[in-house]
Amino acid sequence: MRIIIAGAGIGGLTTALSLHAAGITEVTVDESVGELRPLGVGINLLPHAVRELTELGLADRIARIGVPIEELVYANPLGQVISAEERGRAAGYRWPQYAVHRGELQMLLLEAVRERLGPDTIRCGRPVTSLDHDADLLIGADGIRSTVRAALYPDEGAPIWNGLTLWRGTTLTEPFLTGRSMVMSGDGTRKFVAYPIAEPDADGRVLVNWIAERPTEGAAVTGDWNRPADPEAVAAEFADWKLGWLDAPTLIAAAESVFEYPMVDRDPLPRWTHDRVTLLGDAAHPMYPVGSNGASQAIIDARVLANALATGRGPEHYEQHRREATAAIVHANRGLGPEMVLSLAAERAPHGFDDIDAVLPPEELAEISLRYKRLAGFDPSSLNERPSWTVRPTPALERLATFRVTLDPILPIGRTPWGERRVIGITGGSFDGPRLSGTVLAGGADWQIVHDDGTATVDTRYTLRTNDGALIYLQTRGHRHGPDEVMRRLARGEDVDPDTYYFRLVLTFETAHPDYAWLGRTVAVATGRREASAVVYDAYALS
Repeated sequence: MRIIIAGAGIGGLTTALSLHAAGITEVTVDESVGELRPLGVGINLLPHAVRELTELGLADRIARIGVPIEELVYANPLGQVISAEERGRAAGYRWPQYAVHRGELQMLLLEAVRERLGPDTIRCGRPVTSLDHDADLLIGADGIRSTVRAALYPDEGAPIWNGLTLWRGTTLTEPFLTGRSMVMSGDGTRKFVAYPIAEPDADGRVLVNWIAERPTEGAAVTGDWNRPADPEAVAAEFADWKLGWLDAPTLIAAAESVFEYPMVDRDPLPRWTHDRVTLLGDAAHPMYPVGSNGASQAIIDARVLANALATGRGPEHYEQHRREATAAIVHANRGLGPEMVLSLAAERAPHGFDDIDAVLPPEELAEISLRYKRLAGFDPSSLNERPSWTVRPTPALERLATFRVTLDPILPIGRTPWGERRVIGITGGSFDGPRLSGTVLAGGADWQIVHDDGTATVDTRYTLRTNDGALIYLQTRGHRHGPDEVMRRLARGEDVDPDTYYFRLVLTFETAHPDYAWLGRTVAVATGRREASAVVYDAYALS
């Protein structure tokens, strides 16, 4: 199955990794920008998304770039706490919740794709501008302004703005509350969010991602969505938000740069899948940044789609599983999702409160929180017990290269306790394949043992130089044996049908070159044949 993914964002890259893990390896990611750089600010990865990245083998990498969020605090502009709930493992999940820099997460996923699927998988400067393609499936993962979605729904128009504008920035400052707290403060009209996205530096300061939000008039919904803004002007809009444990205006004013975005989404679609095209992530279901769900839902999409394709159920099954569920989140986020507690507190106690239980009883707060978690698919009990979407692919062989290794005459050492030892020097050769081509350098050898039953145990070590200059150390180990007459003909240097004898190898690669690091993590095998002055073998990677 051949797949083209439009867009190398978080959703598109996770899709590529998920397809590869499920045994679908013929994947290309076409990205419109000429160079991928770590842009953006902070996002949250909720436990259901972290579960999926963990099952993709990325847990350690995510932990290195993320801060585990252990507490979510809702507060009014006076700093009075409306509610505080545990998050991540502290809340009973089997997986943490991480706050990360969006750009660093994208670069992490990009590196993993290049390692696992090959450096040519990502094609930058290649925008997908139409529905024409030659693959089995085109996946539109190209964001809220998706060209794939626009081709499917040309009359849809621009994203829908709700009248609110967001300002985002990062500021190096002192830790607040637990040091692993996420804060949402609001007055029913304006909102301020802050959370750390890096561990403390040598001076004990942390990089805090913050978002300030308020109604505006005439915000642009098209064009450049990363418009620079004046930190002092934004800080002035929140001048009275000094929460005690966090000074919002000071935090905003100290940012090196601030960017402005309109808060937009789109109405849910009646269909995502049309013939050999489907949509994913923000291209399928753009939603307000409420409930920390945008990136997490794209990651869930990727895993469900890969599962559906690998199990033969197709993109229609993926859409059936995901379209209505994400449409419900889009509508819930328009109603502020779990953040409605800020509006409720402002409506019921506009000047603050002495007893939050009298304003918002604990039972009501708990119900709002749990209802949204269930809707978005990350309430602890359901998530912890849900079966995995991981598909264990049937092992398959992917061709690496055909090797032709030229040899010196046999140098017999004699009989040792292990058998007849002989050394066969390697004089050179070549190799050619879809991902690996170059020359075999002279200087290695096969330190071979011939056992009493005639079986030859091969043990070679030599060096490869790829066509782009990488040096790779290669060791092969294996066995060659067959009927006596066949083996005598081989020893005489005759041309013998390789199907009449057994010659199999296991290959181990070692290199310092980053473009070929994937070889060191690859199990490779080969089937060989012996010629008069050379060994020829076809090598395959075991998926």
